[in-house]
Amino acid sequence: FYFDVASDKSDHRSARRNLRRGVEEHTRWDCHAPFVYRRIRGIYGISERDFLDSICMASAGASEAVSKLRELQTPGKSGALFYITEDERFFLKTITTSEEETLKAFLPDYYEHVRAHPDTLLNRYLANFGMRARNGRHIRFVAMS
Repeated sequence: FYFDVASDKSDHRSARRNLRRGVEEHTRWDCHAPFVYRRIRGIYGISERDFLDSICMASAGASEAVSKLRELQTPGKSGALFYITEDERFFLKTITTSEEETLKAFLPDYYEHVRAHPDTLLNRYLANFGMRARNGRHIRFVAMS
């Protein structure tokens, strides 16, 4: 996964630009309610830098990317795929269209609840995004901690 994160080093910016160009040739990313999820992450004390550094690809060179996620083996019947970050702080789950619609529908109430009760025992939903591959396949994800 690749998101553009500001860097102080110009060589990293160049590598990320080349990597982004390669990713964009094959995929299109959609982030749903990014400002709401940014606020939710803030409530949980998760900085944008930490979140993005944890889930995004690392550049191993100008044209090579290394994933920071590993797939977890799940025996469930749902067919969902689970990924965990290498620092084990966050995990991503593939979701269906109906699960995404449910997530979008309860997001306003979820945000208000998290804002009022930051120590809630509810799942910590941190991002919802989708990827559309060049072949037209659309994969939806939710990021959690």
